[in-house]
Amino acid sequence: SGAYDKTIKVWNIWTGQLIHTLLGHQKWVRDLTYMGNKRLISASEDKTLKLWVVCTGQCQHTFHDHTDRVCSVAKLANDRFLSGSTDGTIFLWDFRTIQKCKQTFKGHTGWILRLV
Repeated sequence: SGAYDKTIKVWNIWTGQLIHTLLGHQKWVRDLTYMGNKRLISASEDKTLKLWVVCTGQCQHTFHDHTDRVCSVAKLANDRFLSGSTDGTIFLWDFRTIQKCKQTFKGHTGWILRLV
């Protein structure tokens, strides 16, 4: 779960026990997606995405390419994911080239609130 308090909570869904609190975003967490292989991507109002290792609670990488708030993130096949921002852009990312956005989609004039 991601929240306005800038944290991400990892829960045991069977017991309700809190496993980890992930800290690192400077503003609230707008969206999350589970990528498989114990990896989670978070999208935040601080203009970043973060890649987390769920079992350790560690941030593995921070993505800084967006120029405005990041509202949405969606998993794709083959270790790829999309992110959407309030600047109207959608970025395509690939874990094989994790350092940089793979492609930018422009066309919306308003916030990108959800991706599927």
